[in-house]
Amino acid sequence: MIKAKKCQRCEGCGQIANDDEGSPWKRWAALPLESAVAVQMGVIHPVPCPDCGGTGEAQPDGQKEKTMKYRKKPIVVEAFQMTPTRRWDNSEWPDWLHEAWQRDHGEGAVWPDPDVPPAVGHESANELVIGTLEGVMRLLLNGWIIRGIQLELYPCKPEIFEATYDVATERHFKARSTNEQVQQAIKIVQESIDSHETWRDYRKEDGQGDAECGDLAFHEECLNDYAQVMEVLRSIHPEGEDHETQD
Repeated sequence: MIKAKKCQRCEGCGQIANDDEGSPWKRWAALPLESAVAVQMGVIHPVPCPDCGGTGEAQPDGQKEKTMKYRKKPIVVEAFQMTPTRRWDNSEWPDWLHEAWQRDHGEGAVWPDPDVPPAVGHESANELVIGTLEGVMRLLLNGWIIRGIQLELYPCKPEIFEATYDVATERHFKARSTNEQVQQAIKIVQESIDSHETWRDYRKEDGQGDAECGDLAFHEECLNDYAQVMEVLRSIHPEGEDHETQD
């Protein structure tokens, strides 16, 4: 009997994590408890692998085609249309666009297109450019600046925006706000844990201090991090409050 090949996406475990990379769940499950804060809090959890349907086995070519169609997840983004009037009058600009304008030229920044001559009566061009995750992209007048779920910026032509997006309700904005706060909490804790692990390993290799005390100090720092996470989560879901939403 020929043994089935492992699914490459989930590495044979049949599950992937709901993180940004969709990494194999067994990688998260193998992490020490003190390093898997997001898992303990239930923010990161396993889902069936879409490539193998949860079997952990690579599907034959004839069946694989059936799993290659996907539906885009409904997400909420923030967007601002850069009309000719708004280009030169920034009184209606959202705060995040003002912040992007003040950044150094690069990812997450917005600035006048240096390759276009200045507009009549102005010192810079009508057209703008945006530092996106894929590089610098041009924004034409009446185009939209979109702020994505990872707070990244990118341009969108008006006709494409109209065909792709609808106005979101207040319920959608609350869901987005919750997601951003949870992501921020995970980032804070993970960065702190990485820092503590680096410091602890350095102390052990250098022979400074007692290893057992070092581990204790590390866990004490982790507990402080957990307290930060809980504070953020409690601010999102106060006890005794009904969080159900109605369409």
